[in-house]
Amino acid sequence: SYTAALAVDLKAIQRAGTSLARSLSGRKKVRVTSSAGTDLRFVTKPIRSAVDDGIISAADVRRGFVSVSLPAGKLEAAMRPESVEGEVHATDSMFYGGRTIRGVSLRVKAGRIVEWRAEEHGDLLDRTLKGSKVKTARLGWFTVGLNPVADPCMLDNSIVKDDVGLGLGPHPQLERRAARPDVFFYATIGPAQIEIGN
Repeated sequence: SYTAALAVDLKAIQRAGTSLARSLSGRKKVRVTSSAGTDLRFVTKPIRSAVDDGIISAADVRRGFVSVSLPAGKLEAAMRPESVEGEVHATDSMFYGGRTIRGVSLRVKAGRIVEWRAEEHGDLLDRTLKGSKVKTARLGWFTVGLNPVADPCMLDNSIVKDDVGLGLGPHPQLERRAARPDVFFYATIGPAQIEIGN
């Protein structure tokens, strides 16, 4: 799986990422749903998305994005924190302190995670969220996986096609001046459907 994800055509990922970034440009209404019960709505910020396509282009260098990871394949974008509303029911597991946190559910109001639980190791989810300043920070960014051959739970679910990730606080690269190093929580929630409106 790793070898296949590594051997994917990076130009194809670049094209898919550029197309999705174009669709998300400006202030767009986004709805994320999944068969597990996720139903989350938010509005994007008018900040150009970043595409991790495994290629460092001249445009990436101008924006200060001078590192890549391989296997590659994800889009990262900012959202208006106060606009984020809904529920998340993750099918991806989280890993913390050598343990697996399964069955994560979140309820979000105005960008704040107001309720959370996990079917397994909920105490660790509680610890990681509280350590990430969940009481004061809001969701501020999201990712969408673009790699068509990456398998879930390989190494990094954020590259798995259509897997959505959510992050607390301002994005560390897209919003460098606003970024808070004391706030960091990011988790993928599993494959989802993304509807983009005006």
